[in-house]
Amino acid sequence: MRLAKLIKAITFISIASVGGWVVTLTGIPIGWLIGSLVVTILCGALGIHAPSIQPVMSFVRSSIGALLGASVTLSFFSLLIEAWGSIIFLISSMALTIGLGYLLLRRFFKLDAPTSMLCSLPGGMTEISLLSDRTRCDQAQVAIAHLFRVALAVLTLPFIISLFSGVEFTHVSNGEQVLLMSATDWGWLLICILAGVYCEKRFNLQVSVILIPFVLCAGLHLTGVATLEIPSGMLL
Repeated sequence: MRLAKLIKAITFISIASVGGWVVTLTGIPIGWLIGSLVVTILCGALGIHAPSIQPVMSFVRSSIGALLGASVTLSFFSLLIEAWGSIIFLISSMALTIGLGYLLLRRFFKLDAPTSMLCSLPGGMTEISLLSDRTRCDQAQVAIAHLFRVALAVLTLPFIISLFSGVEFTHVSNGEQVLLMSATDWGWLLICILAGVYCEKRFNLQVSVILIPFVLCAGLHLTGVATLEIPSGMLL
């Protein structure tokens, strides 16, 4: 039975990956995400549902914590000091956007309060979707809302920025970025991920699966022990 489930999961992931690869060839930003999502939706419409991946969810959540921690550097803190005015304006505008989004979803789309809040929150689509699973929200609605937000941003912002600033955007292969990561980077990343999974199972604290890898990766950066060059394609 377990072997059959494993084969089904591998087959489904392979099919979704092919869909992502095909859309990536068109040059569309985050084509790997859009393509795999479209394939998954089509399979669901045909009655072929994605298999449960609960046994590996701890590794997924721990990976998210590690990737978030890898973005914390000394230059990040210096930026907070230098651009404090812009950061205050950014936080204020985000709070306004969250509030408006929450009210619109509650009043016009009749979503429940937790789902409306998670749909309105800014953040990585993967992280918010996983959080919605923990809070018993409609995960599909949350994922679709954030996919629309991310797709709208990556499809329109490059043209808007180019129009007003003259900056030209070039496509960088995520495969090339992955190859730029050294074996040491992959080793430290794996250690941080496994540490999060271990702490979750050992101490039965759900928050540790994200917090521990985040703190470890941030510590590696700030102490200069390692510099994890995470490919941008892995950060959505």
